[in-house]
Amino acid sequence: MLTPCYDWIVQWSSKEKVFKNKLIEQAVFTNEDTVLDVGCGTGTLLSMLKHEHLDLHGVDIDPNCLLLAKQKLNKFSLSVKLQKGSATFLPYEQDSFDHVFCSLMFHHLTDDDKVDGLKEIYRVLKPGGELHFADWGRPSSRWSRWRFLIVQLLDGFATTNACLSDFVAKSMRDLGFTVLETGRVNALVGEIVLLNAKKL
Repeated sequence: MLTPCYDWIVQWSSKEKVFKNKLIEQAVFTNEDTVLDVGCGTGTLLSMLKHEHLDLHGVDIDPNCLLLAKQKLNKFSLSVKLQKGSATFLPYEQDSFDHVFCSLMFHHLTDDDKVDGLKEIYRVLKPGGELHFADWGRPSSRWSRWRFLIVQLLDGFATTNACLSDFVAKSMRDLGFTVLETGRVNALVGEIVLLNAKKL
């Protein structure tokens, strides 16, 4: 029901263009790299990947978001392969992608699904491939913690409590990723943490 308002809500609450630009800047692309956006939503991040020689893919569980993504990407004349699918069961072969992006999606998943989603991302990444990850992270101040309560009230405490710890980064390391925190963005309702995780 909120899908038509999705872009406005995300832009308003998260400084979307700021953190997504930072996420893209941490990726070093070469010609014809294969790139997947997991939980691509309405295609904003994909529309920002203007490198002309990338093989772009997006997957999302919401068909309404995928429809909006298709319309948005057509405006940019970008050729992107969009598919319906879940982060916990990605519809791609093993070792398919050089880069995987995932932004502001994991806080919607249960802890078990977070781990399953990371396993799937690890599976579809090529050896040496990188995951560029952004989501709400551990607040660095009491004021930031109070602001993040808005996210928890809207999205549920069961799925967002992991954001108050290093659960995702630890799960990445447990799977064999090397993980580096590359930045933080202080947004309206909390702090967005950016991670770079490399599959060895």
